[in-house]
Amino acid sequence: MILDVLAITLPFFILIFLGIFFRFNGFINAQSSKYLSKFAFYALMPPLIFSKISIAPASELWNPGFIIRFEAVTILLFLFAYPVGSIFNQDWKGKGIIGLNMAYPNYGYIGVPLCLLAFGDKAALPLALIAFADTIVLLMMTTFYTSLSNNNRVGISATKLIITSLAGNPLLLAAVFGIIFSVFNIKLPFYINSVIHMLADAAPPIALIALGSSLSLGVLISNKVEMVSISMLKVFFHPILVALAFLLFPGQDPLWIKTAILCASLPVAANVFMLADFYETYREKSATLIMLSTVISAISVPLALYFTLVYV
Repeated sequence: MILDVLAITLPFFILIFLGIFFRFNGFINAQSSKYLSKFAFYALMPPLIFSKISIAPASELWNPGFIIRFEAVTILLFLFAYPVGSIFNQDWKGKGIIGLNMAYPNYGYIGVPLCLLAFGDKAALPLALIAFADTIVLLMMTTFYTSLSNNNRVGISATKLIITSLAGNPLLLAAVFGIIFSVFNIKLPFYINSVIHMLADAAPPIALIALGSSLSLGVLISNKVEMVSISMLKVFFHPILVALAFLLFPGQDPLWIKTAILCASLPVAANVFMLADFYETYREKSATLIMLSTVISAISVPLALYFTLVYV
């Protein structure tokens, strides 16, 4: 079983660290890393998501119990961000961004390829539903925290950010179109399907190398206790809470439970840095948390995968 876990997870982290190696040696610079990340996110990952969801049975698309369990944990983590943020002397906006760092997994660059390899194509649907619902809840909770700050204008403008983030997220749009094609049983011509699958096949390695090349290796961890604590809460505490939510309240498909737990063990999403930059708070620390949690996830992801394969 341990060899099976390593066979699934080891190639992913080899590709991530290969991206780090390319960046460190100058083969990929900051600008090309940004272009590579955009190419993976906008051109390769959407076809991967669409190709898996569009062939899913329409009867499986509606599962509110699954979403409620996962999002209850997301909200709980955001509530827990208040005492954590207070310990580290953060204002309301800072606490909101800490909540994001504790509850926002890296679905795009790691979650999609990892879950599909670990559990097969059927994992695409629960993964897409989680990502869609989670994005809405995460942004709404962040807006709630920031609206309590002294700058109410930021809280108001954050409502616009929620709408634009949802409408401009290619992964969510691909999931929506995939659901539409599944519900109405729409079939694409063979040659278009071939192009989509060729792009989908290229997505995992390019996305993982892009992730590795974008990590801020030069950021010094000046607040070690804070950074390590929040990273550990993300990659260890988050999956434990998700596992408890599904195992204490059974009734879901085991494959969906496995996907949820593995997603929760993922490192902080790269989008958190963008949101921290928008709110003009916790920016440098978010960059550090993305890097640090990605490194620590080399331990948390195999452990979560082993747990799901043995106990779920």
